[in-house]
Amino acid sequence: MIKIKEFLNKIPGSFKITFLIVLALLVFGINFPAKFAELTKLANIELFKYFGGFYMVFAFLNLIILIAIGISPLGKIKIGGKEAKPQFKYHSWLSMLFCTGMGVGLMFWGVAEPLYHFANPPVTGITDIYDQQITAFKMSFFHWGFTPWAIYGLTAMAVSFLGFNLKRGILFSSLIAGKHKSGENKSTGRQLIDLMTIIAIFFGIVTTFGMGVLLLEGGLDAVANLESSFGLQLLIIIFATVFYMTSTLRGLDRGIKILSNISMALSMILFGFILWNMPKAGLGQYAADTAHFYVKDFIDMSLGSLSYNSPDFLREWTVKYWSWWIAWAPFVGIFIAITSFGRSIREIAFSILLIPSVYSFIWFIVFGTAAIHAQGMTGFSVSLDNASMMLFTVVDYITKIPFISWLTILIAAIFFINSADSATYTLASFTKEKNTLSEKPSRFLQIGWGVLFSVMTALFLFIGGIHILQEITLIFALPFTLLLLATFTIFIRTLIVYYQKNFTGDFENKKVNNIEAEKKESIEGA
Repeated sequence: MIKIKEFLNKIPGSFKITFLIVLALLVFGINFPAKFAELTKLANIELFKYFGGFYMVFAFLNLIILIAIGISPLGKIKIGGKEAKPQFKYHSWLSMLFCTGMGVGLMFWGVAEPLYHFANPPVTGITDIYDQQITAFKMSFFHWGFTPWAIYGLTAMAVSFLGFNLKRGILFSSLIAGKHKSGENKSTGRQLIDLMTIIAIFFGIVTTFGMGVLLLEGGLDAVANLESSFGLQLLIIIFATVFYMTSTLRGLDRGIKILSNISMALSMILFGFILWNMPKAGLGQYAADTAHFYVKDFIDMSLGSLSYNSPDFLREWTVKYWSWWIAWAPFVGIFIAITSFGRSIREIAFSILLIPSVYSFIWFIVFGTAAIHAQGMTGFSVSLDNASMMLFTVVDYITKIPFISWLTILIAAIFFINSADSATYTLASFTKEKNTLSEKPSRFLQIGWGVLFSVMTALFLFIGGIHILQEITLIFALPFTLLLLATFTIFIRTLIVYYQKNFTGDFENKKVNNIEAEKKESIEGA
């Protein structure tokens, strides 16, 4: 009995509270699924009414601030100090951050979103099919391009700088309230900040987990004729949990890094097969015009001032995406921070902003064009209800090689497992006893968080599928958005002070002059 009590005392309070929240939602959701879905929908409508504009402006400001820091002299600051060396090779680092940030989501929506926007034009004034297609690409890339990666990048810079350079650890309460020593009694306010962060991470991750399960279910349905059902979803969750927990427990070097490199290599092979077999007439023109109109309309899209066909478009698409990226920001930001030791602020800013965004842009152009062509030739239905099957339908039609369809399922599975293992490792790192970036989390925390992710994913899929997953994220991301705003403000201020101390003589000269002035005033006063 004493050993059990000692064991329970070692479990972080944040994990216990999250477990109780998961348990409460589980009981309520299983017993009253319709009521749960209804309340979630209502909460989304109300949150958008009062905070939709705030989400839009916040996301836009992230991009502006990231670029400003990157091009300023502050960009030369290196994470970990002037002598720090990168832990991972550049291509492995990029593979890990891309697979962690968007891998499975891009597989899910890379075909479904441009095809959906093409079939249901989001804005008014579209005059022809070509304009319809460019608009579909433009809106898709807007949701997956520079803005989300700016949110990730700014969070990563803040966490890595404050964690490695200032030695403050990775708890957001420590970043704001000052250095937190292991074992120190934290105030209720600081504990609440940590809990807000964990909840945002948890439900953002669960949304992506659910998307990965639905994508694999759609693939098995399309390729192996396994009928979609909650039982099949549950089976996928069980198998995926075993695989991603194995990868997580192997650590960054032997598990997560290897899977990231494999998934990126396989996705490029799939990309090559699609590009080789699809009609390529006008592809370059599509890319050029999409880039032109993306830049031209970027501010209007960012501020929600386009003329939309549906009054619900911003709530159903843009704001849901922004809340999803914000909920994922602490997870992706912390993971990038852990892997970014030795890289400069400028390198982090522009590598994260440009390289994954360009990759996503090309992915949407190629897969979106292939999807529109395949749908035009076969007439398969386009709706959010069959979004998980669209990728496999298009791959099968374009390549006509069964092996490629199975390869697509394998790639989706690896992306899913890769996101899951890095998420589990990151949240376990966030809640471990010692608040440092260098110490590895315990096996208990890694397994515990992994099980909670899987259980909550199964619950939301049971209640309402992809819709309930997206809606729950908007609810839990709001408090963390306010916390990120405070964190970024403190980060910028401390970054400037750090630069003055370490890269210019101005700070010390001013300090000396102030001391001399104070002495002079004291003498004159005497």
